[in-house]
Amino acid sequence: SSLWSTASQGLWAHGPATFFLVLSFWLLFRNINRINLRFGFWAGLAMGMAIINRPTVILFCFATLAALLFLRRIRIFSGVLIGLAGPGLLLATYNFYYFQNFVSGGYLEEASLWTTPAAIGLAGLLIAPSRGLLIYSPAFVIAPFSLLPNGHRSSPATERRTLAIAWLIASGATLLLYAKWHVWWGGWSFGPRFATEAVPALTLGLALGWERLAQNQNGKMILTLWSLIFISVAIHFIGVFGYHTAWMNENSGGADMFSIRDTQIAARFTYLIANRPASFFIPLAALCGWLVWYRRRGQSGSGKASPKKPRPTIR
Repeated sequence: SSLWSTASQGLWAHGPATFFLVLSFWLLFRNINRINLRFGFWAGLAMGMAIINRPTVILFCFATLAALLFLRRIRIFSGVLIGLAGPGLLLATYNFYYFQNFVSGGYLEEASLWTTPAAIGLAGLLIAPSRGLLIYSPAFVIAPFSLLPNGHRSSPATERRTLAIAWLIASGATLLLYAKWHVWWGGWSFGPRFATEAVPALTLGLALGWERLAQNQNGKMILTLWSLIFISVAIHFIGVFGYHTAWMNENSGGADMFSIRDTQIAARFTYLIANRPASFFIPLAALCGWLVWYRRRGQSGSGKASPKKPRPTIR
């Protein structure tokens, strides 16, 4: 995903924002069944730190608070609010001191430039050949299947699923927000940079969606799921090792992102093969070797009877 090809490749704010967001998710997902103010406080503090780095993360904050109210986890809700207060006050004070406003910060001159038609921006962020989330990370097409009922009746599983749904909704809201931005494609970057903060929630949705789809143990379904993940990894591998800035025309107004004949992925792949062949062929050879080993290992063990173990459930 963009966490590899974007957040890890430069001094973007996406990296620390995603780190604190994942930390907040982990604290809430792990401790949602505990009526404890302390866990809510640390989760809120982590989410506040994420907002300092990328203010649009506040959408995940709203979604989390709404989910906690829906679940009637008032103590955790209160803890999250208390944890958010410190970073929120710090950010507002900083913005007012240096930029004379509480919210926009250094982007005050661009605060009104939400001029892109939502349909064009959203189509670009989802399916544009050179920016679409589902083009660069097709594995995330599995995430919406996490909304299907899972059959669990236990309180912790239900509450965690509610949180996951709230975060998926926040991911959609994040994409819709950036779809209106006048530079919806995110400037010089590989793939959908503006979707980076949505990746943790989408990954959680992918895992839960995988659980739903793989329940029937259909071989073709499992192969399709693995293929989508492999394609996603391969595309961002190209972005990491084949990235260069010669492809994009910044003055096109985002029109280049919709081109089918000249795509960013193809340009990066061509550059990678021509200039860094070892970066492509050595990992490819290693992968092929692993697949051969895995297949032979499976064949050698196919004749041995082994007791069936219950498949673990993602909770």
